[in-house]
Amino acid sequence: MHVRRVLGTMGARFKGSPMQTDLQQSFQKTIRALGTGQLSEATEHAQSMLSSHPDHPEVQHIAAVVAYESGDIEAAEELFDRAQRAAPENPEILFNLGSARLKAGDHDGAKQAFDACLGLNPRHDGALVNRGNVHRRLNDNESAASDYRLALSCNPRHAGAMVNLGNIALDNDPEEALQWFEKALRLSPSMATAVRGRGQARLQLGRPVDGLEDLQRAAQYLADDPATYSALGRACTQCLRLDEAVAAYTRVIELEPDNPSAWNDLGTAYTGKGSLQAAENAFRRAMALDSRQREAAENLAALLELANRDAEALELVAQTRKTNGDSTALCLVEARCAARGCNFEKALATLDAIENLSEPRMRKDYCFLRGRIMDSLKRYADAFENYLEGNRISEEIWRKEGHPEDRFVAEISDIARCVQRSEFPPVAFTGRSPAFLMGFQRSGTTLIDTVLGTHDDVQVLEEQPVLSRTIADMTDMVGRYPQCLPHIGVADMERIRDRYFHHARTLGWQEDGRMLLDKSPLHTVHAGLIRMLFPRAPILFVLRHPLDVCLSCFMQDFTMNAFMTHFTTPEGVARVYQQVMTSWLDVRDRLEHPVHTIYYERLVRDPATQLRGIVDYLELPWDDTLLDHTRHARERGLINTPSYEQVTRPINRSAVNRWQRYAVPLEKAQTLLRPLIEEFGYDADGAVRARTGETQ
Repeated sequence: MHVRRVLGTMGARFKGSPMQTDLQQSFQKTIRALGTGQLSEATEHAQSMLSSHPDHPEVQHIAAVVAYESGDIEAAEELFDRAQRAAPENPEILFNLGSARLKAGDHDGAKQAFDACLGLNPRHDGALVNRGNVHRRLNDNESAASDYRLALSCNPRHAGAMVNLGNIALDNDPEEALQWFEKALRLSPSMATAVRGRGQARLQLGRPVDGLEDLQRAAQYLADDPATYSALGRACTQCLRLDEAVAAYTRVIELEPDNPSAWNDLGTAYTGKGSLQAAENAFRRAMALDSRQREAAENLAALLELANRDAEALELVAQTRKTNGDSTALCLVEARCAARGCNFEKALATLDAIENLSEPRMRKDYCFLRGRIMDSLKRYADAFENYLEGNRISEEIWRKEGHPEDRFVAEISDIARCVQRSEFPPVAFTGRSPAFLMGFQRSGTTLIDTVLGTHDDVQVLEEQPVLSRTIADMTDMVGRYPQCLPHIGVADMERIRDRYFHHARTLGWQEDGRMLLDKSPLHTVHAGLIRMLFPRAPILFVLRHPLDVCLSCFMQDFTMNAFMTHFTTPEGVARVYQQVMTSWLDVRDRLEHPVHTIYYERLVRDPATQLRGIVDYLELPWDDTLLDHTRHARERGLINTPSYEQVTRPINRSAVNRWQRYAVPLEKAQTLLRPLIEEFGYDADGAVRARTGETQ
């Protein structure tokens, strides 16, 4: 109900009415109180007028408006009905009666009232819009759009009609929807529903950053609107701001606790964060609220498979098929489980039975899984083509969503140059330094952290943003990174180091006397900063044949981000690897504490000897549980890296020199990486000529 319009109409009619002076004054006080949002005062005046003039239609009318605005829809409808019977030729009363019925869910009654209003005043734009709203709720978008356009022909500046036309267009034509929302905002720049709609349209048009900005703004004014927070959650998810996505979906659930879709969305956000138990709980809640909630069941089955709980995943797949029928997502889960069990022919047959691959993300998942199966069946040419197509689709999805270009790769050279210009000041740090585990993606760092995670004296922080948050803090403390590095003094180091430990604590470091092992492959790029903060920090550097690393990165269905767009072709991976490792070589010889280099090939060939070398370097006691890392990996549940499946199996050599099976498509990458292959001590056959994985 448009209160200002209603009050203005009442006031205009009232000026010429023969009401007594005292009633006129009460009427005006009620209108003023309503107009300023003082509902208690308005209710008091309205009840007083009703007591003295119970049969006066304008008194009934204003009292009904007060009841409506106060949330008492039943009383409002009864009073509007009385007023309409007393003044059957008044179109405003009919309009408001229809609005109350619409609010109460009486769609037929609401339409009758709006039809009657329009019979008295065919150009009543409010009645046209609200009748359109009735049609919209009855899923008759064609009739709704017709009424909204009629309203605009009567009042070309009706922003609400424009927003409603935009909401209809969102379903099929987000470009048209965007035009309607922007027209509305030109008339009413702060109209929250128009801002929300523009945000939704921008999301659908592949502009998630712009969409997120709009939806954050809309949420400030529509704090109790579930649709706004649901759209905000989607925008945050697309922008990889998963903590904010969780917060948005949690707000939806606060407003609608029994909304199964909101619980499913929350589970998806938790999955992206790697919060296994929270995601599982959310999906199960969605399924409990709606047993036919197929998407939640599909997501839970995929999560169970990801957590190495194949038997539960397959049981859920079977149950969901009985309830909801088959789907592409269920087939993909079944095929993954079959592939993990090395039943590759069954996995391939399951994929071949999939009928619908129109959804790009499903098609991408299908290609990566098929590539993996073909590789296992030694059909390497077919495998490569599937991986290539999966990567193409993944990058296409990312580009269409309008994400910004990657800046990190360009910054690698800047970081190296700034480190070269920096003097490493002596740092009097007497505390226990963390240890750092680094290398490159797919070099074996997850295997090492899983093995060391079994040691009673080690706590692993696996790919947590401790260092990246510390770097973000440095901007305010000492200037922009890495340009600030040559200018950092001893006092600055102490403050920066305090921020590092602060972030480690917030991300799970327990400070219980165990060695903190901070694992992230790309700590390699920041080795200079690590040296400045912790000169004596142990560094475990994992090496694997560069072409195996390159191929493995290309074959992984990474969660796409700007950096990972470089991994969609082998030569793209090779160029990034070349930059990262060149910067590492520039820094390595300046590190004060010796680095312990671990060759993946030697580790999988003789794990006991290599692990003893690692333990000795870290000055830890030997623990036989290190040789049974698979039990620890299974107990961890979700391993939130692409290595989640491999590390749950016994150490084996199956991935050593895999690149040789793909020598032809890797020719360009091999040319790029040949100097590093030689630098790291690999011969032409892929064997390690370098020194055994000792401290270097």
